[in-house]
Amino acid sequence: MIARRFILHFPAAVADRPVVSRLAGEFKLDFNILRATIDPGNYGIMLLELTGAKEAMERGLEFLRQAGVSASQLDQQIHRDERRCVDCGACLGFCPARCFAAEAGSGRIAFDNGRCTACGQCLKACPRRAMELLL
Repeated sequence: MIARRFILHFPAAVADRPVVSRLAGEFKLDFNILRATIDPGNYGIMLLELTGAKEAMERGLEFLRQAGVSASQLDQQIHRDERRCVDCGACLGFCPARCFAAEAGSGRIAFDNGRCTACGQCLKACPRRAMELLL
């Protein structure tokens, strides 16, 4: 089993079709929609995490391409350098995916990388440069 993140771009002709749901049914891929903007009849963009067998993922991606959806693997990841982080909380208000949370009692700021969409907002917000983009 592998897990990969992709940015999908849906042209107007495909934006109102349920192509992503077919990844689960036909290709036995689990999917997690991390972020999406879909405007039926105009366009769509989606950040999607796929999990499944490598061969199934390859077949599913080929299906998307044949359906007119472009899929680009998101190779970047956000990492927090714990040595630089001072738990100031500047990142809390900037993260649209809500990857950061103040821990009750300790005042520490927890970072959930599993929720991260690699948007980069925390990179801009962090005064200590504790957040890093890994390619």
